[in-house]
Amino acid sequence: MNECAASPALSPVFSRAGPEKATTRAVKPAEPPEDPFEKTFRLVCRLDDADIDYVRDTAEWIARCIARTLAVNPSATPDEVTPVVVDMSTRGRWRLMRPETVAEQLALPPSP
Repeated sequence: MNECAASPALSPVFSRAGPEKATTRAVKPAEPPEDPFEKTFRLVCRLDDADIDYVRDTAEWIARCIARTLAVNPSATPDEVTPVVVDMSTRGRWRLMRPETVAEQLALPPSP
C-alpha cells in the first residue's frame, strides 16, 4: 500500500525537479478561527417589494420622461430630448428613478 494513501495527514510535495523527487510531509488540519464571524450574503433587491415608484415598461418610462421634460422646458424640442432620454433609460442609476424626477434634472440649465 502506498505510504501517502495510508495517512490522510500526509501529502506529497513536488519540487521543481519533478514528481520523481517528491517528499512527504505532515500537513496540519485547518483550525476553526477563534473569533466567530458573520458570513456575508448577497442582497437581492426586489423592485416589486421595495417601496419605490418603479416603472417596469421602458417605453412608458421614456414617454413620461419626454413629456415631463417638454412641460418643464417648453423651448426644448422632442427631437433634442428623445436621444438623451433613450440613453438615460439604459443606465440603471437613472432608470430606477421616477421618469418625472429625471426629466426635471434634465430640464435644468447646465451649471457654469
